[in-house]
Amino acid sequence: MKYLLTTLTLSSLFLPLLPSLAAKHFNLYLPIDKSCAVYKGKIDHAQTFPLWIERNRQLMIETDNQLEVAVSFQNQIMSPYQVNSLYSRIISQYSYRTSATGKHIISIQGKAEKATITFCLK
Repeated sequence: MKYLLTTLTLSSLFLPLLPSLAAKHFNLYLPIDKSCAVYKGKIDHAQTFPLWIERNRQLMIETDNQLEVAVSFQNQIMSPYQVNSLYSRIISQYSYRTSATGKHIISIQGKAEKATITFCLK
C-alpha cells in the first residue's frame, strides 16, 4: 500500500509537466488570398500551426530574429526562397511557394517571452 501511494504521489507531480514539453498546436485559418493572421504570445520551446494552403500560393512568415521557422507538407520540409531583414528592428521574413494543395505545418522553434509572428497568404 505504501508503494502504491508513493507511485501516485510521484505521478501526480510529473504528469502535469509532460504536456508542457510537447509542441503546442494552434490552427490557422486564412479565408482568402491577401490576408494575414498574427500570433502574439509566449513561445517556450516549439509551436506548430497547421494551415490549409492551395497550390501556387505565396506564404510569408515574419518572426522575431531569435525564432526558427520551418514549413512542411506531407512530412517534407519546404525551403524558403527569400530571407530579408530590412527593418529597423531585427526580424526575419520567410517566403514559401506552395507546390501542392493541402495541409501545411508551420513549426516555430525557440524561446521568446513576447513573440509576434505574422502569417500572410498572397
